[in-house]
Amino acid sequence: MAVNPGRYHVLTLILLSSMAVLGLLTSINFGLASLNYYHVRNSVDEWRSDPSQRSEEQYLVVKNTALAASQYQQNNALYQDLLAQVIEWGAIFSYEEQTLALESAKAHYLRASELRPYWPVTWASLMMIKWRQQQLDDELLWYLQMAAKLGPQKPEVHVVIIEFGLALYRANHPFLLQFRPEFYRRLALGLKNPQSQGQVIHLLQQYQATTLACRWLKDEARHIKRLIPGCE
Repeated sequence: MAVNPGRYHVLTLILLSSMAVLGLLTSINFGLASLNYYHVRNSVDEWRSDPSQRSEEQYLVVKNTALAASQYQQNNALYQDLLAQVIEWGAIFSYEEQTLALESAKAHYLRASELRPYWPVTWASLMMIKWRQQQLDDELLWYLQMAAKLGPQKPEVHVVIIEFGLALYRANHPFLLQFRPEFYRRLALGLKNPQSQGQVIHLLQQYQATTLACRWLKDEARHIKRLIPGCE
């Protein structure tokens, strides 16, 4: 049976039009997700640098924006990780019920780790969640080990491990013994790295541990120890 050329032409146009519309919708979704991502990223960075500059109304807007971004790109590890950060801040600010919020944040971090298993900061974030939940166990230690293994020079990993170690030392908690060599190593690396140096010095002052740090780093070069206030 002969094919009607006119009908064939119409079907071809419909197919091409459908493909064009689908491509346009995909591009729009991707663009919206990208815009939402940067809006949320900027807000999280502001909270990190100055937590006092926030409100519950702003938090809810940022959370909804993060949710929208993650829905547009459900298999994007960056968006899953960012949504987890926002919900974690909601728990920190007491804008969310803490137990539920931390479990939700953990679930999104775990999803991000499935999508991007070699990103050390996500593993460090999971370690922080366990710490906030006061669950000092083998799971937390495994997250710490993954962060350390995958991010040997990552400044964010330096800072998280240092803060965790300082908090445990101040509380005289025996869990510190399970990673104390890594804690000392990260303290030295964190001071050496310009991207983490300021945060490390601030943490040492916050935990009143500058004198202790001098002792812990007694085998380090003098120019490294002198970065610590009062350490000669």
